[in-house]
Amino acid sequence: MRYSFLILIYLLFTLPHVNAQCDFDNTYWTDLTPPCPGSNSTTCIFGGEYVSVSVIENNTYTFSTCGVIAFDTQITLYDDTGTLVLGYSDVFCGVGSEITWTATYTGVVYVLVDEYFCLDNFLCSQLTVSCNNGQGGGGGCNTDVILCQNSGGPFFFGPPGNPVSSCLDFLNTSQYAYIMVNITTTGFLNLLIEGDATTGFLDVAVFNIPNGVDACVAIQDLNNEIACNYANAFSGCNQFGTNYPCLASVPSPFVTAGQTIMIVVEDWQDGPSTQFNLQLGPPPNAQSGPANASVIPAGPFCITSPPVQLTAQDLGGDWTGPGVSLDGIFDPSIAGLGTHPINYSIGQPPCQALGNTTITVVDAPVAGASAVDISICEGENGAVVFSGTPFAIVNYNINGGPTLTIALDASGTATLNTAALTTDFTVNLISVTIPGPPPCTSPITQPPVFIDVNPAPTISPVYHD
Repeated sequence: MRYSFLILIYLLFTLPHVNAQCDFDNTYWTDLTPPCPGSNSTTCIFGGEYVSVSVIENNTYTFSTCGVIAFDTQITLYDDTGTLVLGYSDVFCGVGSEITWTATYTGVVYVLVDEYFCLDNFLCSQLTVSCNNGQGGGGGCNTDVILCQNSGGPFFFGPPGNPVSSCLDFLNTSQYAYIMVNITTTGFLNLLIEGDATTGFLDVAVFNIPNGVDACVAIQDLNNEIACNYANAFSGCNQFGTNYPCLASVPSPFVTAGQTIMIVVEDWQDGPSTQFNLQLGPPPNAQSGPANASVIPAGPFCITSPPVQLTAQDLGGDWTGPGVSLDGIFDPSIAGLGTHPINYSIGQPPCQALGNTTITVVDAPVAGASAVDISICEGENGAVVFSGTPFAIVNYNINGGPTLTIALDASGTATLNTAALTTDFTVNLISVTIPGPPPCTSPITQPPVFIDVNPAPTISPVYHD
């Protein structure tokens, strides 16, 4: 009991003093940080109590006492100092209060619950904190941001990448977002882009992304543009089709199942909208689904092979595993010998698709050679024995002539027999190759093999008288 009291005293003096609406607002309750996406709730919170919540920039949080309650609750959202008010809600008794806030920083916020007229009637309510992952669509061209259902968001703007499309301005004063959509049902693309403000111009271009082409590359080609709406209405929204009551509207393009498109949204001259949601019309209009993260098999590779770009059915995601960079460059020499698991992820939860594969890296072949006799007489036959990786092919030349080859047998040996030699005989070792799979070639650094051919001795006849 004593320790509990000391802990309470410690919390009261070390936690920020929340700038209370009521005199008795000094009681810290607990940490109520939810998973993201997800939610967390108190079972019972009284007027004058507050909780802390750890937040991540660009994630959207909802703080609510929604539900059937017996009194009028007030919610105040404070920053990490407990002094700056970030949001406030006071809704009638029996309904509850609610604040929705998109985090402008990563850190802690404090949520204070009060009862109207500062009453403490010993009744409590449930406080719920929910989190939704914010999906940033800016940063030049972020193809890892995906609409995987028929509605999604919030999506956020960022600085422009390379200029694209026939109707976007690409001003330095504008902000942009890049969203991929995977079409799963053929139909007209009835699409609503709705900002968080009811004014401002949102211009939108839609591109087809051909199979195997990176979306950030595909949108540079105007031949891939399938629709563009340079908004003619200062309405804070943009529409393809007629499903929604947005004034800025153009006819919807026809898209087919299996097609991947990219939507580029321009917040013209950094207008009043800071984020937006996307929504597709109901069937029989085109529908969307998760990305296809199927990885195209690769390898095996030789440890001396050069780095190679890995590919997946839908490009633009992140790669992880031994020897692979985030953008999918696999380097066998970094991965090392063996079979390695490689993972691929595209999209963000809950719109995330995962793929995987394995890549095998084998050792490079080796070879060498030696002369059976390093010194022979002119006119004698010579022999050079090659040895190394079984079934490898050794590339060599004789006395600097054209490149020749010799194949090693299952035991890893081969013998080069020479005809009767009349001059010195030099075998220059060049490289050794295994045809594969995988094809592997290694240079041979061994010095040349030299056979010294000595002049045959002469015999002078001896005459006797």
